[in-house]
Amino acid sequence: MPYSSAPTELRYLSGTTFNKTHTVADNAAWAAGTATSLRIESLDTTGLVQEGIPNPELQTNLSARPANVPGLRMGSLKFNTSVGSANASTTINPVATVCDLVLGGSSSPATTYQDDVEGSSTSTNIKMTSHGQVVGQCGLFGVRGDGDGEGEIRRINVIDSANDYTVYPAIADAPATSVDVWNAQQAYFDASTTQEYLDFKVIKLDDATPHQLSAIGCQVAGLKVVQTGVGELVQFEWEFNVADWDWELVGDKATRETDQTNLSGNAPPFDLSIGQSLITNASGGTRQQFKIANVTFDTGINYLKCPDFAGVNGVGGWTKGPSIASGSFDILSDQDLPGLDADWDAGTAKHIILQWGHTTTNTFGIICQNAYLTDKPNPTEVDGFLAHTVKFHCSNGANVTTALDQAPYLFVWA
Repeated sequence: MPYSSAPTELRYLSGTTFNKTHTVADNAAWAAGTATSLRIESLDTTGLVQEGIPNPELQTNLSARPANVPGLRMGSLKFNTSVGSANASTTINPVATVCDLVLGGSSSPATTYQDDVEGSSTSTNIKMTSHGQVVGQCGLFGVRGDGDGEGEIRRINVIDSANDYTVYPAIADAPATSVDVWNAQQAYFDASTTQEYLDFKVIKLDDATPHQLSAIGCQVAGLKVVQTGVGELVQFEWEFNVADWDWELVGDKATRETDQTNLSGNAPPFDLSIGQSLITNASGGTRQQFKIANVTFDTGINYLKCPDFAGVNGVGGWTKGPSIASGSFDILSDQDLPGLDADWDAGTAKHIILQWGHTTTNTFGIICQNAYLTDKPNPTEVDGFLAHTVKFHCSNGANVTTALDQAPYLFVWA
């Protein structure tokens, strides 16, 4: 019988060695619980190609031509995952783990996921005994409607002491004693970390024979945040460069059964898409909540192909290159459009927070601590309302103490 086009499972292995050879799917390394079986929303393998090079050999018969010679076997593998909800612990969630492998950086709370405000705090200075946090990490403060933080995420920009820190910009309200704070997990771009590579197996089954696609020596070619509208489940859209790939058939179905009990990934975060869209000056200023729609965000992640005759398909690995993140949104024109227009003219650095959800384990956000408008805001229309499209790009923060501290953007789970 023909195979269904639907994938059954996507598994991956990671490591610092660039893999040049395929490992068959019934190898123990690919067993359920050893390789990571990632929850995926969609998969596209059409970018994987092998060239057929015409053989130029001359033939005496005018209508004869030899078989093509197999050429390079490369391409790209695309799939979508939910951004996933946060772990209720000090470990990053499975999708954040993949972000760490491709972006280079991740951070999780040093002491506890859930903490309480202690003592007299303000909307910028949070007092928590022995909090264990560092600059660049984030927190989720209170819940919507509590008058004590309103379920907003913020980045820590100063550690005042072991018992308090300062966030920027100010949260909605000063949290009272005993208000819940959830210390977030973060992923971010870090050019200094050791290079990681991924190998993938795409498993498709019929009633008799498992059918596997093997992709090796992979590294990300693109990572975007998609499905950002109200009522949608926010996703990551992944594209991976593939150094080599092949199909393999395994005659005995029992050698590689699919496994639905070890799927890696959390449920999509969702609480009516109530979050925030906040823009203020990076150097300090009044918090401004904006009405926006049609959010896009692209990490701009860029890996350079290392040429190598001793590699596979001429590839010897992938190296991080210049990677400028960018995004856009449509802002209703009754907002502070003159201010944003002036920011474009003056090249003013902005601090941007985009947040989906506001409750524990159901909050995902993007924080850009030092962003610039890429173009002058242009007129558009949103559901019959006059709006303007604001495009921005992210730059490193002013501090250079750590990669987390200067990260141009943070993916935040809380």
